Amino acid sequence: MGHIDWSESLVRLLVLWLAFLGASLVTAEKKHIKIDVFSAILPSGWLPFRELILSLACAAVSAVMVKVCLDYLKMEMEFGATMFLQLPGWIGQIILPLGFALILFRFTLRAIDQACRIVGGKEQ
Repeated sequence: MGHIDWSESLVRLLVLWLAFLGASLVTAEKKHIKIDVFSAILPSGWLPFRELILSLACAAVSAVMVKVCLDYLKMEMEFGATMFLQLPGWIGQIILPLGFALILFRFTLRAIDQACRIVGGKEQ
């Protein structure tokens, strides 16, 4: 049975796109993977501050990743590699900074929301 030469590359690229878009969606719904040691240790009054600090830290890491991915994309553009159907390689990899930017947006919104809750005196 024959196969299309570029089909494997296309599937790998689609998996990458789905992974980043899915990561953004689960971040928005607060269903992402997280290590939560402090919830059991901290008094319940500190939990809103913990959520704010974690959201800010995740936003900072995402911002660094956006910058790193943009630099990587620039290198790919300069290198001039092509992917399937002779498309420039950087086109498929644009999901890297875009995906991290979406995640950064979600964590930034969560940090703003949590800060407003703390200032307003509302519980989580």
